[in-house]
Amino acid sequence: MAEVLPKQQEGRGLPDDAVVVRHGCMLLGDLRKTAQTCFDIHGVYGVSVSAHEEWSVEEIARASHLSHASICTTTAGELRAAGFEVEFTFSGNHATIKLPTKPDDELLQRLQGVFGSPEANPK
Repeated sequence: MAEVLPKQQEGRGLPDDAVVVRHGCMLLGDLRKTAQTCFDIHGVYGVSVSAHEEWSVEEIARASHLSHASICTTTAGELRAAGFEVEFTFSGNHATIKLPTKPDDELLQRLQGVFGSPEANPK
């Protein structure tokens, strides 16, 4: 299946120090489900996140308008160092972490390990 994940405008990228926010807890079942849904729709295993080139965790979380009680954070560089690709997709501050293969527990646990512990969403 061809990749059809919508990318944002050319030239907009995430530097290594860019903050990446995942809303909700990084539960294996949730990650597996969202990755599979992304594959079913777009032909690539991916996990949705929010990110910005210059904003803080609080600014990203508030701009996302998502009501999850908790968030987990990392940086684009930490994701890349762990072997994950992250890029802006769709619009605004939406980004997708692209998984290199169909997710199994080992891969998802590696992804979990890149993010910090859940913290309160500053909404």
